Amino acid sequence: MESITKTKLSTEQIERIVRKAFGNSIQPVQVDEMKEGWFNTSYWIILSDGREVILKISPPPDIKVLRYEKDVILVEVDVLRLFKETGKFPVPAVYSSDFSGTIISSDYFIMEKLPGTAYSKIKQSLTSSEREQIDLELGRINRAINDIEGMEFGLYIQHDKKRKRWSDAFMLMVDDILLDGLEQNVQLPLEYDQIRDVIISRLSVMDPVDKPCLVHWDLHDGNVIINDGKITGIIDCDRALWGDPLIEFYFSKFPERENFFKGYGPSLI
Repeated sequence: MESITKTKLSTEQIERIVRKAFGNSIQPVQVDEMKEGWFNTSYWIILSDGREVILKISPPPDIKVLRYEKDVILVEVDVLRLFKETGKFPVPAVYSSDFSGTIISSDYFIMEKLPGTAYSKIKQSLTSSEREQIDLELGRINRAINDIEGMEFGLYIQHDKKRKRWSDAFMLMVDDILLDGLEQNVQLPLEYDQIRDVIISRLSVMDPVDKPCLVHWDLHDGNVIINDGKITGIIDCDRALWGDPLIEFYFSKFPERENFFKGYGPSLI
């Protein structure tokens, strides 16, 4: 998909990035831009030693992004490494990252290309038994993510937005997105102050949430990689935050998720 946030690289830039990451003896022999997604740019690269990797690049530094999207590529690298350390579910290995702006002005990292296809693309071609097992395992994986606890609530890397209470952190996120909308003159069905007042009037429902759990926040079928009827990886964790697990994608989509809930197990709250 085309978007102003996507950073297009030349062949020479990609070659320099590969050499910096893997040494002068390694060259890209095939490079294909991956068209999915609106925010970051991703290239699928086959290296001269046979390895397949993904190069992921953040938006150009002069492009305005939403406040919660600031430095999300740094979040993804850190969270992928954290997931890898747990050893409880498959994620791509991070081979290299560069946030210095020396080769290109955007931040980028290189990760392992996992075997398989997005669950969303092949779900209807799978048997009911295969989908049942995948959803069960996905529930277990989501639970393993949410079992990781932090010290405060809020966006993963924006430390100035962390708070001791979930309701306070959530309200900061709401205020930021409303401010983004105001700055871009986005017209909403209600006035901005009305939306804010409605949310504030209901914030007390968040008071029982006392554990800042790690939340993927974008764990939908498109970010689950399947190969031979099994989950081979979880990707795109750049929106991760510390919060209430009920904000996870699958908890907002109840139909046909019985096996996910079975895999997830008892509530954390």
